[in-house]
Amino acid sequence: MWAEIQRCLWLHASRSLVIGLPVLGVVLTLSLVAWSDSAGWAVWLGSALAVIHLFGTRSAADAVPAELLHRTWDAQRLTKRGPTALALGKLLGAPIMSWYASLVILVLAAIWSPLPIAALAHLALMTVLCAVTGHGVALAIGTGLTLSGAATGQRAMVVGLAWLAGAASGYFATVLIGSGIVWEEGAASPRSVSGLGLVTVGSAALWAIAAAVLAMRRQFGFADSPLAWGIATLSLAVILRLWLTDTSDLLPPTLLAIAVALWAGFGLSVLVGLGTIGLATQWIGPLRRGDWRRSWRHLPGWMLTSVLVILGFIAIGVIQGSLVMMLSVLAWLLRDAALLLGGAAAGRRGGLLAWLTLALVYFLAIGLFDTLGGFDARLLALPDPEQPGASLLCLAPQMLLAIGFAARQLLRR
Repeated sequence: MWAEIQRCLWLHASRSLVIGLPVLGVVLTLSLVAWSDSAGWAVWLGSALAVIHLFGTRSAADAVPAELLHRTWDAQRLTKRGPTALALGKLLGAPIMSWYASLVILVLAAIWSPLPIAALAHLALMTVLCAVTGHGVALAIGTGLTLSGAATGQRAMVVGLAWLAGAASGYFATVLIGSGIVWEEGAASPRSVSGLGLVTVGSAALWAIAAAVLAMRRQFGFADSPLAWGIATLSLAVILRLWLTDTSDLLPPTLLAIAVALWAGFGLSVLVGLGTIGLATQWIGPLRRGDWRRSWRHLPGWMLTSVLVILGFIAIGVIQGSLVMMLSVLAWLLRDAALLLGGAAAGRRGGLLAWLTLALVYFLAIGLFDTLGGFDARLLALPDPEQPGASLLCLAPQMLLAIGFAARQLLRR
């Protein structure tokens, strides 16, 4: 791992960047010294770190494709480094300049910003976890796309999704720090919202690392069962349950922890599945030959998590007496996932069509809300807890069409 990090350092670090980044950071920081508002500093720091790690996410996604492009990948595979060490080395080494820029920003903020050291330490930890999440998903997708033979345009699309996976929770942490809720004396507690955010993002970071290692193992020719996705999803449910205490008018803590874990596990597995879409049907051939064990080892992770989501949401609906509502939520999740997976399987044009369809569903339906008289057009995009029956009637047909589209595109590969 360390040899790969050192190699990436020699490849990506230049004298102009090493010297120029601190100079640019000092100039920007001095321009903000007049800001005595902690919230303003927190928002600026969070935004700067998010932009920095957007470039880091791109570097992680291109780590393996760049090796193939420059014809150095075969030499990498012939070294004594295994897939796990290589994946960890590229995860930390490919975005090495993003880590350096983040360190510069945080050190300067510690010198000049009015934020408490505890708040900066919290922000630094969240930066690491969010960046590892985004970089890990990007590395997994980029590595998977090399197996699928996908175009660069598709890689750019999924890199954006990977970055959002890490940046969304970073924005959440920034808002908490800026609000002063966490850092007022006596306000912090072991089960604070901030602590829950750290645990959740930390779990996502571990998932992303595991996804990157599994993708690298697949690149080396190993086939691993999707059981890791199920274990990760259930472990997140346990972690969330330990931290959830008062869920107000939502589900009971245990059921809410299960629902959030299922949703997160399913979403992350679909993101990684976009990168390995070319391998999504490798389990069919062994299944036809009666080789159940080989078929199971080639089963995509998103197929296992989709089964868990379906069973889990139906069970929660039955327990809570809200089966129709949970079915509408399920239809919403499966519709979006099927569109994305089907679009990725269809190639660049199919992927563009899938994204345009989702954009039309969300933005046009919501935009037409005030123009269609008595019909709530938002039901075409999202489930409504106050109208579960109408939500299901609107979303179920869309789900069936999306699943049919995805199945057709996957079986054509």
